[in-house]
Amino acid sequence: MLVQALTVDTHTGKTYWQKSHDGMNAALKHMNRYTSRVCHVFFFNIDHCVDPTITGECIPLTEYNVSSWNPSTERLQLHNGRDCEYISKQNKNEKIAETA
Repeated sequence: MLVQALTVDTHTGKTYWQKSHDGMNAALKHMNRYTSRVCHVFFFNIDHCVDPTITGECIPLTEYNVSSWNPSTERLQLHNGRDCEYISKQNKNEKIAETA
């Protein structure tokens, strides 16, 4: 799935389309590295938008949306829950548990 994120600055309302990525993990890695302002994040599946043989709309991935993310203190991480995947905000200073 080709994923593209739209960020909306929480103070100014300015929008910015992030670079598209192949998969949610790659999109999150890019955002954690390059986003610097507090923002709301909206994710879209853009497979149907870029394929010239399919004329469709971008599909909002509303289950992944994040509100008021502060990239200076938090990082976004994808989790696999029992019934679904979800994104959480984690403190950048917390050590992530290592799996053996």
